[in-house]
Amino acid sequence: MTFHLNTQFGGLPLASPVIVGVSPISMNEPTRVAMQQAGAGAIVLPSLFEEQVIDWSWNAGRRITGRERHLLEHSDRTQHNWVCPDADSYLALVNRASSLQTIPIIASLNGFTAGGWMDFAGELQEAGAAAIELNVHHSHANEMERHQMRLLPSIVA
Repeated sequence: MTFHLNTQFGGLPLASPVIVGVSPISMNEPTRVAMQQAGAGAIVLPSLFEEQVIDWSWNAGRRITGRERHLLEHSDRTQHNWVCPDADSYLALVNRASSLQTIPIIASLNGFTAGGWMDFAGELQEAGAAAIELNVHHSHANEMERHQMRLLPSIVA
């Protein structure tokens, strides 16, 4: 008996409904190959953090806001979670993984502000990401409420 597990996820055709979630082990090339051989339909790479994207944007000549500068100055709060050292290394990882794998490679971003995500999302797409998982988190309910109020008019429009 032959099983056909083909499916779609967010418009991506997958050979299997199994999507390997964010994990540091997907940094390892042989592990990604083994995941694919074991039947994974897609792999989500470890997350890149907003502070890393802000640093990349600033180094690329984009003006950063005061809030972004503050996050960058206090990036030591998140560094213990960084699997990839910087955004350029992450782009190289996405490029290599998507070049060597025959299944979709999904990038992952963790953020807090409405910063330069769209600019960096374009870079991830150019590097070969088939999709981007965006994890938005807020440390305080009031902060989240302010962000929702600012974003709501653009979502409704």
